[in-house]
Amino acid sequence: MPKLKFVDSLRGLAILGVLMVHCGMTGSGHDSMPDSLVTFLNSGQYGVQLFFLTSSFTLFLSYTSRSTNIINIKKNFFIRRFFRIVPLYYAGLLYYIIERVVGFNFFSTGLLLNEFSWGAFLSNIFFIHGILPSWINSYVPGGWSITVEMTFYLLFPFIFSKVKNLNDSILFFLLTLFILTGLNFLLTTNIYWDKMNFLYYYLPNQMPVFALGIMVNFLIVEKDKTIKNSTLVLTLFAGLFFCYIQIGVHILFSLAFFLLLYILSKKEYKILVNPITIYIGKISYSMYITHFGIIYFLNRIGFVNYIIVDSPWSSVLNYIIRFAFLLILTIGLSTITFKIIEVPFQNIGASIIKKIGLKKSILQPIIVSKE
Repeated sequence: MPKLKFVDSLRGLAILGVLMVHCGMTGSGHDSMPDSLVTFLNSGQYGVQLFFLTSSFTLFLSYTSRSTNIINIKKNFFIRRFFRIVPLYYAGLLYYIIERVVGFNFFSTGLLLNEFSWGAFLSNIFFIHGILPSWINSYVPGGWSITVEMTFYLLFPFIFSKVKNLNDSILFFLLTLFILTGLNFLLTTNIYWDKMNFLYYYLPNQMPVFALGIMVNFLIVEKDKTIKNSTLVLTLFAGLFFCYIQIGVHILFSLAFFLLLYILSKKEYKILVNPITIYIGKISYSMYITHFGIIYFLNRIGFVNYIIVDSPWSSVLNYIIRFAFLLILTIGLSTITFKIIEVPFQNIGASIIKKIGLKKSILQPIIVSKE
């Protein structure tokens, strides 16, 4: 599969957005910033949707290219995804359990076991913490997006087998909207499901975003611009309008990301696609897992305010300094975790896939001769 620089850059922009919003959740002066700036900073939360969109785009691209000449395509897919996501997540899970339960007080007599939930822990181990509000963001901050991503991986081979062209992708997008609307109607009647932002975090609320990534794949890679039934266009616009009223701003941001992905596929503007954003994009998963711990550490040592905050502009300057420290420290730590955790385990996954392929190629002549 060809390396697409603009995809890495978009991942870089996505993690910068996530850092941007979380940086504003600590320190002083955030409330005194200009409202328009606060709104902009808070929009960084939708960087997660940009991750989802680029993920489904690249998965469809790679699965298509490999499905033509690889026998064990599904097995290889799950091996590759396992070694891409699981090792670093488990490292983060271990760290954040220690951070939460022990509170970095390593001289304490023991763990605060009343704060530990075996149900939440095991759900994180098996990536099923997306099924309950009390589990979905337990232990690993931002872990909701990982369970959403992993569940999408489980569904992906089936989706790939059914969505064959642009027309199918539009229908799939509309289907995800209607399923989401129906589920939200049922679940919002019960306050249990609506607590802790569960109905924002859970998979059905994010499936339209993944569907948009698949749709843009057909536009960019397959260059499929044929819509067999013109009624689909009207249905799509009706669905989007309904989506705007009923579902949420994250879908509108995803539509903007959809357009941005398409534009950058035509021309990689240097202001967005450059060595810095590309590198940040490559280590973006590590940055997502580690930056929460760095924010905790900066809070712990009281290193989140650097000047006297007595005006909107001093609060802006204080935020800029904090963001610079957070970004530098996160890039530094993530470079290390990328090299010592992500890359080695991805190589292990690749070697397992290679061995499976070699065994298959050795057995193949025997099978042919028996026929």
